Amino acid sequence: MSLGNLIFRAVLQNVRDAGTDDERPVSRVYFDLVTPEGITRGLFSDVKLSPGAEFSGDPAEVSMPKALAGRLGYEPFRKHVESVYWQSLRPTGRIQSGNEAKGSLTKDNIVYLHRVVNVELSEPDEPKGR
Repeated sequence: MSLGNLIFRAVLQNVRDAGTDDERPVSRVYFDLVTPEGITRGLFSDVKLSPGAEFSGDPAEVSMPKALAGRLGYEPFRKHVESVYWQSLRPTGRIQSGNEAKGSLTKDNIVYLHRVVNVELSEPDEPKGR
């Protein structure tokens, strides 16, 4: 195990990928990963909420970037991403409305933020489950 940092940069709220028919709200959380090996920039995860999640407390469905598969446990990662998502809904940070992202159409806002969390990482060649 080694330690690393996830540096969260922005949340694109209510994004819709071209050609999708998913009716659940989807947002995209952008971040970088800092490890002893270096920095991986431009990672993102999609956050999908079930209807009424803000009231029911149901966990969000969070996608895991391929670059993190096997290096970071899903549940701790999901909790960090979900926390950043909910933080982005508060009236803090800089907001830009009506932007277009490649392959996606922004329905609402981009919220820029800076949040760093420490994470435990498996070594790249370490088998899963250890």
